[in-house]
Amino acid sequence: KSWELLDPDSRAIIGDEMEFNRRLADRHKPFEMKIVKKGGEIRRVIVSNAAIELHEGQSEIFGVVHDITERKKTEEHIRYLSFHDHLTGLYNRAFVEEELRRLCISRDLPIGVLLCGVNGLKLVNDAFGHREGDKLLQCFVIVLRESCRKGDIICRWGGDEFILILPEASERNLESLQ
Repeated sequence: KSWELLDPDSRAIIGDEMEFNRRLADRHKPFEMKIVKKGGEIRRVIVSNAAIELHEGQSEIFGVVHDITERKKTEEHIRYLSFHDHLTGLYNRAFVEEELRRLCISRDLPIGVLLCGVNGLKLVNDAFGHREGDKLLQCFVIVLRESCRKGDIICRWGGDEFILILPEASERNLESLQ
């Protein structure tokens, strides 16, 4: 039965098997869902179905299930890359712009924003090569992570510049990072 394939979260949302079957019968457009394979592996699928009228007023639901798990993983990876810096693993400028919009309407006020940079990165790159400059940036990121609170957001703004977003920051929080 298709009900038995649903992941536990989907079952909790839908309620019971009868409600699931009613929803299947009412659906005419493909929809996404998660299913659980034998062994517990969760897969993402698209389900296309139709209720077919049989004789004497009875109907059956026929459907096609297409596994889209790998496509979803690829989409998630692309989304990750679009909001993260490849060298440091930090969020990037695109993420900062979206996050600031979100934070400005949240209840995390006041928001502290600090812009900082690595002095002498160009000199290190010119004298020792970009590999050493990259190592310097990565070491700087470690210092930033150790200096920030758990909910603070550290982003690479570009080149040698970093931006710190500190939700619910006091002046004391900001001064402690200088």
